[in-house]
Amino acid sequence: DRDVTGVQTCALPIWDTARQRLAVLMTDPKSSNPETVQTLENAVKLDPLDPIAVSRLAEVDERAGAFDKASALCEQSLKVNPKDPPMMARLAGIYADHLKRPDDAFKMARDAHDLDPENPQACALLGRLDYARGNIDDALSLLQKAADQEQASPRVFSDLARADYAAGKIQ
Repeated sequence: DRDVTGVQTCALPIWDTARQRLAVLMTDPKSSNPETVQTLENAVKLDPLDPIAVSRLAEVDERAGAFDKASALCEQSLKVNPKDPPMMARLAGIYADHLKRPDDAFKMARDAHDLDPENPQACALLGRLDYARGNIDDALSLLQKAADQEQASPRVFSDLARADYAAGKIQ
């Protein structure tokens, strides 16, 4: 027998596992269509410790506005791997932007940055949170570092401009 890709199929459980992992890798969390959601939910049910499936499902849930569910997935993942800066940055962002938990967001963002000072997500988020706390010099340094990254988002540049203005660098 062959599957739809023309690859010979096998009844061994290892092939089923491999096929499931490939399905997760092929999902696009930006397109939260029902098939993507179902694939990711099934993968997390089968292996709640799979960091890729958990991360992608958390992104889908966050985009869908299911912030409590997304934060629970991130927290679950961090219990298994507490030193995962991208997951920490995602959770800190959810805390800051959606769940209105600024102290938890700041601590999580700071911890993510401490683990990986070059992580642009952690730099941008910690910079934004420092700005909100009035730590303008720290915010400027972190936001500039994030803005220097190749794929910096428009939000980073907006946050940097606000911090520059607050520091009197632009008028």
